This record gives sequence, structure tokens and C-alpha cells, in this order.
Amino acid sequence: MSKIHNGFLFLLYVIITGLFCYVIFISKTLGATLIEPAVYTEIGMSDAEVLTGASIDTMVSINNERKAKGIFQLQTDAFLLCAAQQHVLDISAKKKCTHTGSNGSSFSNRAKKCGFVMKSGGEIIACGQKSARQAVDAWLKSPGHNSILFSKDYTRFGCEMKNNYWVCVLGR
Repeated sequence: MSKIHNGFLFLLYVIITGLFCYVIFISKTLGATLIEPAVYTEIGMSDAEVLTGASIDTMVSINNERKAKGIFQLQTDAFLLCAAQQHVLDISAKKKCTHTGSNGSSFSNRAKKCGFVMKSGGEIIACGQKSARQAVDAWLKSPGHNSILFSKDYTRFGCEMKNNYWVCVLGR
């Protein structure tokens, strides 16, 4: 083999190894199970749209707040990420801060459509905050959002952000 070919193969190996390590790091940071890309393909969503930096920061911040209160951390759930993503795309496009989708859907309707079997759940949204920390801080100041954030009834969650609209769906 030529030196160029060997160099290319080595570079490809480094890139693939680096991506794998990044996915494992994100999984361990969030206390998450790895998200199966096929889930998104089945419902017509791109796995490239999943786990933006803002959604990761939001989920890490929420879990840090729960840990500080001695409450178990939530596990990332692909179906709840899907539900959060559907709603954040809807409300950011409509520029309307609401829990009701433009088609009349609720968070539990969206979660079910994405494949989550909801035993109990809640949704928190924030609009206009420029960072995950600002969104989480706003939720912490609200008794209603606090009760959802710190509920021991929920074990899984998914959060997404678009254009400073923030949506987290929690469930069990």
C-alpha cells in the first residue's frame, strides 16, 4: 500500500475512534443509554438533529440540579427526545410559547406518536432564554416547573432547543 493510502486509513481510524469516544462520553455524562439512530429514521427524523449542544447542556444541568437535591438522575430517552424535538420545532416556527401543539396535541400525544408508552409524565418549556443555564434557572424559579423537574415519578427525559425555545419532556 502507498504511504498516502496508509495515511488516509489512519486518519479515518482516528476520526471514527474520536466520534465513538465522543458518543460514549455524552452517554456517560448524561447517564444515558445510547440513542438508536433507527428510531429517528422510522419516524422520519434525522439522527443528526438529535442531541444538539444546547439539549446536552440542558439535560446535564437538570441532572446536576437533581443530584444536588439527592434525587436520582434521569436517563435520556430517544422517544422523549423525539417528542421534545417535535414540539420545539412547532413552537419556534409559530413563535408561540405554549404546551399545546399547533395541531392541538399535548406532550403525551407527541410522546405516544414517537413511541413512548407514558405511565406518567410532564413537560416544561421556556421561551427567550439564550442558554441552557438560563432556561433551567427560569424553571427553578417556578413552583410548577420545579415540581416536574424534581419529581421522583419520572425516570426518563428528552430536551431540545431551537431559536431560544426550550422543551423538556419527562416521563416514566
